[in-house]
Amino acid sequence: ESNVSEPWYGLYYDVHAQTVRFDGLRPGDVVTLEYVLADVGRRNLLSDYFGDLHFMQEEVPRLDSRYILVLPEEDLRRRPLYFNEPRSDGFTITRKDEQRGPDHLITFTASNVPRILSEPGMPGFTEVAAYVHVSTYKTWEDVATWYTGLVAEQLAPSSDIARAARAATAGIAPGDELGKLRAIYNEVVRRTRYVGLEFGIHGYKPYKVAQVFQRKFGDCKDKASLLKVMLKEVGIDSTLVLARTRRNGHIAPEPASLSVFDHAIVYVPKFDLYLDGTAEFSGATELPTQDQDIMVLLVSDPRPPYNGKGHLVRTPVLPAKSSVVARRFSVQLEPGGGARVADELRITGQSAERWREHFQTPGAQKERYEKSWNEVYPGAKALRIALPGITDRDKPVMLSGEVEVPKWGRPAGAELTKGAGGDLVLRALGRDPDLSRSFARLSQRRYDLVLGFPWTNQEEVTVRLPATMAVRRLPADRHLKSPFGQFDLTAEQRRTAAGTEVVVKAELRVDRHRIAAGEYPAFRSFCAEVDSAVAQELVVGRE
Repeated sequence: ESNVSEPWYGLYYDVHAQTVRFDGLRPGDVVTLEYVLADVGRRNLLSDYFGDLHFMQEEVPRLDSRYILVLPEEDLRRRPLYFNEPRSDGFTITRKDEQRGPDHLITFTASNVPRILSEPGMPGFTEVAAYVHVSTYKTWEDVATWYTGLVAEQLAPSSDIARAARAATAGIAPGDELGKLRAIYNEVVRRTRYVGLEFGIHGYKPYKVAQVFQRKFGDCKDKASLLKVMLKEVGIDSTLVLARTRRNGHIAPEPASLSVFDHAIVYVPKFDLYLDGTAEFSGATELPTQDQDIMVLLVSDPRPPYNGKGHLVRTPVLPAKSSVVARRFSVQLEPGGGARVADELRITGQSAERWREHFQTPGAQKERYEKSWNEVYPGAKALRIALPGITDRDKPVMLSGEVEVPKWGRPAGAELTKGAGGDLVLRALGRDPDLSRSFARLSQRRYDLVLGFPWTNQEEVTVRLPATMAVRRLPADRHLKSPFGQFDLTAEQRRTAAGTEVVVKAELRVDRHRIAAGEYPAFRSFCAEVDSAVAQELVVGRE
């Protein structure tokens, strides 16, 4: 028996896991597991609510899969249960109702259930596996009303919270509500650590916001509650949002229950903006990937026609223009193939979060920067790096660096040079092609491919040649357009007062965050075409 808490992630539960080992199993052996979960006690901490989500399928095959719900017959007459319509692929799930004495049994059974074959980038489990979902609630409005009552007393502000909200927005113009929102968001994200004490009812119910503010830690629903209350203190209305993060997969909207949710955030109707208080390194407008294109329950929407009632919606997907990585290399090439590279980088949107986290410690910035260069160019040495404003979530990540690279180019083979000595082959964009390797490694797919988020990648590489060298071959211009995005590459040779330079520019825009299984062959072809364009080489040699 072991505790299922996740202290490395800051989550602690009063739940234990029991592990049963079967030694000496061989292929073809059958293991039968039967267990009972008894949801009984002196009182129901969740009032008269009951909900459960049970998977009938997993990553090992099942000869027989059963889910049996036992409840008093009188309870079923008083409070009906609502179920989903379990879907299955290649097998059948049957339901049977029967009465045994005072109890009512509802049994779901499936035979010869195939295993789920996992794929990289596949959707969450509820999209690919059969499941049974049961709840005492029929509508999401009912769930929202119940949850509003559950958390109402937890949202009472304190004088300390009011003072902190005023102090956080003290330097902001009275009419700048978006500025106030950013300030409150940063205050909660920066000064409240993520720690979840999921004991008893607090797996669903946040702690009192006054307590969360005082002890400076809380889980997602604690931080969301504090964020909502502090926004209210500066005159900004918002609602709590129960969310099912993308990693768990889309789920059918019936029935309505709390079982489908694993996260809590905040929605601000005036700005149509979702705020995640646990996104430690994201700005207020940089909605984390796991919060995009997901089913959420707005617990209390003040807008007409809802007028304070709850309802189910789907969060937006931020467009490619919201997440831009723009990088510029200025390369001073040496006759032997080495180079000194000036590196300028600007990142907005989703990728900025990872860079802020990776480079948050000033003392480790140069070492980590050099390590990233060595993964592409072994032996590279970082001469300098500057990351101004790296801790400011509301600004783009800006990087300026300089690196010595021992081998920016490799010697050309005789088949390329036809006997011309000293020729060098350079990567057109200073890197190897990686789109297919990252997203389209499989020849075919059973399930949709989840990319993450739409993005734009802009690259510009300027190579200044030594006086004794000239261009042998330029990469060819390419223009690729598809339903998934667009790619453009241009290369030109220039004569300047300092000598010859080659400028290669490329822009990749991916407009989709998800590729349907039927579209995958076309997407894979697009990736291969982009990689083929990036794989082109710049060949230079002695004049």
